[in-house]
Amino acid sequence: MRNRSLLWKIVLPYLFLMSLVLVGIGWYGGRALTRFFVQETTQDMVMRTRLVNQNLPRLDSLNLTEKDDLCQALSTETATRITLIGPDGTVWGDSHENPELMDNHADRPEILAAQDNGVGTAIRYSFTRELDMLYCAQTIVDESGQVQGFLRLAVPMENLAGALTATRNTLLLGGLVFFLVVIIVTILIWYHVSKMLENITAATQRWAQGDLAYRIRVPDEKEFHRLVLALNAMVGRLEKSMTQIRQQHNEQRAILTSMSEGVIAINPESEILSINATARRMFGVSQPDVVGKPLESTIRNAPIQDFLQAVNQSEKPLEQEMVILDQNRYLHMHGTPLLSDDGQRIGALVVLNDISQLKKLETMRQDFVANVSHELKTPITSITGFIETLKEGALQDEANARRFLNIISEQAQRLNTIIDDLLTLSSIEREQDRHRLNIQSERVRPVLESVMADYRHLAETKGVPLRLICSSELTAVINADLIRQAVANLLDNALKYAVTRKGIEIRAEQNGEKFILSVTDFGPGIPEAHHDRLFERFYRVDKGRSRKLGGTGLGLAIVKHIALAHHGQVFVESQPESGSRFIIQIPG
Repeated sequence: MRNRSLLWKIVLPYLFLMSLVLVGIGWYGGRALTRFFVQETTQDMVMRTRLVNQNLPRLDSLNLTEKDDLCQALSTETATRITLIGPDGTVWGDSHENPELMDNHADRPEILAAQDNGVGTAIRYSFTRELDMLYCAQTIVDESGQVQGFLRLAVPMENLAGALTATRNTLLLGGLVFFLVVIIVTILIWYHVSKMLENITAATQRWAQGDLAYRIRVPDEKEFHRLVLALNAMVGRLEKSMTQIRQQHNEQRAILTSMSEGVIAINPESEILSINATARRMFGVSQPDVVGKPLESTIRNAPIQDFLQAVNQSEKPLEQEMVILDQNRYLHMHGTPLLSDDGQRIGALVVLNDISQLKKLETMRQDFVANVSHELKTPITSITGFIETLKEGALQDEANARRFLNIISEQAQRLNTIIDDLLTLSSIEREQDRHRLNIQSERVRPVLESVMADYRHLAETKGVPLRLICSSELTAVINADLIRQAVANLLDNALKYAVTRKGIEIRAEQNGEKFILSVTDFGPGIPEAHHDRLFERFYRVDKGRSRKLGGTGLGLAIVKHIALAHHGQVFVESQPESGSRFIIQIPG
């Protein structure tokens, strides 16, 4: 049903009620006014009749003609119809009609009343005049108290009706004016009330749209004054509560967003209550709004679904590890029931930690232990074997004894080199962790030239030309000794694999805010599958050839940690049969 205005429900019924009241008052007032006029006129007629009666001459001394003339004269003076009637009801004279033509009036109500009470009045229709008349009759008595006849005065009721009509019209006009005034005042009052209600409505709409800072102007009227004060106070408390809730929500959101752990909360129906950005990335959730949606349609991963279901049904926390094979990631899941303030279960909460790096570090640690063991065991086994051989008699064979001792010396030197490299790595890491690395602005070219001088004889022996591309004015904030060692390790590797005629290129340059240092050989190159692990300790692309060439497997690891110590990085650009370019990039 269509909503109706409050005007139609309150003001119009009020005006209708006022109309009924005015009509009722008019009707009752009209009747009371009529009675009043009739009573007043009747009393006036009685007084006139008495006055006329008191001034009448003796009727027994007058003939009928004189009596009729007397009626004419008295009528002119009193402005009424005057009739003289005998005791038997015979009309002696009348101011307006011929008495000879008039009926006997003994049965007239006013005459009968006068016979009984001395005075009688009546309002009735006059067939002689053919209109309503007000009659007042009084007995005419002599000195002895005998009734000589009756004196009757009459006035037409139309005069009274005219006066009543004029009075009623005046009252009606006054009532209409009053009703119009009531309507105008009512409309003005309603306009004021409706404007106040419109202001309150507009304010509530603004509040509903979130503008809780808006306040209603407080009116003077007592009822609206208290209502508006209560509404403004309510909105003030609501604004404060909303601000606190919004602040808490933003804080929780910021905490969840900045967490490196993934967080997923579901309700008992397995619908998502909350999921942070980290969990979205873990499971590739790209939909902007997934709150309230089923878990199965949002995260299509059976292990996490099963784990969440188990937590949802468990009374205690659960833990489990999961592998995302397509991403080669390991997750540690910790789930706990989600409870409300009153202890009621409202769902489950799971925190996911990406332990892929830990797993990788664990694997690297295991590989490192295995590689160290292997790298150390090989020369130790060789040394032990040759010593046993010498002890069993080979010492007497001078030629073989010398060869065996040379091999023992080489293996001992290899052990010493491995230990030196491990100590170097440890020293770099220690200085890096303690932030004690001494770095300063240095000219780069002299550092690189000193490295080339150390390896120039070896390069010439192998027939490998060395090229240096570096401005003599180039400077960088570096630790010169560590950079010299890093370039030496890269140059040593390059000399092992370089192509003779193409040689080796050492380049240093400033690229924007970065200092770039690279060593390029044009040898066999390195397959891309090895690039990610190339800078791990003891990692070898070709284990047999690397050992044969005398490498310890720690050179590139040292280069990596030198770059990290300078807050930089190292990477390789290489393809099979296209050579290799090792790049150290340091913030300038």
